[in-house]
Amino acid sequence: DYDRIDDDDIFNALTFMDKECNKDGPQLKPRECGYYNCDKKEQMSGDFNLCSKCHKQPYCGKECQVRDWKIHKLLCCGKNKTDIEDDTLLMIMELMVKNYATTADARSEIKITSRQKDAASAALLKKLMKLFTGEFSHFNSQQAVGDAGTNPAFSQALADFFAQQPGYDKVWSVLRVGYRESLEKKREAVSRSNTLTLNESVIRGACEEIAKHSTLTIGNVMCDGDSSRNLSKHHLLIDALAEHTKEFLKEHKEYDSYAGLQKVGYNPDYMLIISKVICEVYEVEMDEEGNFTT
Repeated sequence: DYDRIDDDDIFNALTFMDKECNKDGPQLKPRECGYYNCDKKEQMSGDFNLCSKCHKQPYCGKECQVRDWKIHKLLCCGKNKTDIEDDTLLMIMELMVKNYATTADARSEIKITSRQKDAASAALLKKLMKLFTGEFSHFNSQQAVGDAGTNPAFSQALADFFAQQPGYDKVWSVLRVGYRESLEKKREAVSRSNTLTLNESVIRGACEEIAKHSTLTIGNVMCDGDSSRNLSKHHLLIDALAEHTKEFLKEHKEYDSYAGLQKVGYNPDYMLIISKVICEVYEVEMDEEGNFTT
């Protein structure tokens, strides 16, 4: 049983820290410690050592390596069998552990300890991989995984999970009851309203990518050398695209999700709106072949 083994024994037995492993090619920027609960960064590139098994996960020292092993061993050397990137899974794990802990701490006098969070993190990562490759496989992609958090059944599964975790159980064993039903009511209210499920920053991020591509394309056409004027128009374009995209999503709720936002670019009506916005902001025209002209 891992919990009965001394940290020094684990460290020596696994030998997954190797000083030669930090030389796997040049690093463009200093790395962060791989243990999710540590915010240390390298002072200089190459200061941290890497896991000697996968040669990818960096650590600031022995303690963080040992504490992270229960988590990292689930992903080390390609063990992640989902279609979701390791970093994304770890980000979801970290956010869920912190968010559920915040709720538990706010409703209880007993605070959740770091070790309880570590134990919950490893168990949650294993649970997430099982959920995404099983019952919730429709969220098993980089494009769709963001929509899992808005799914009442998925949220109920997480609430049930935390209701069984030491520290979290005192609060979530109560909150989990009827959790799905309350979320479904909120979701139904949102669908009937004129509000969007997608966060505005997500929509704006997608519009920034469209604007970036459009500005580069039109900049080559205009060639007027007025960079400050074009930069100003670029920001105006982002604002206009965001507003028109939000209005389109409100009228077409089937695209109001992370996965839907990836698909909306294939909708001809949406693309027509986007083309008109680009032409209006940059004062250009589009020919029959879809090329911008002055």
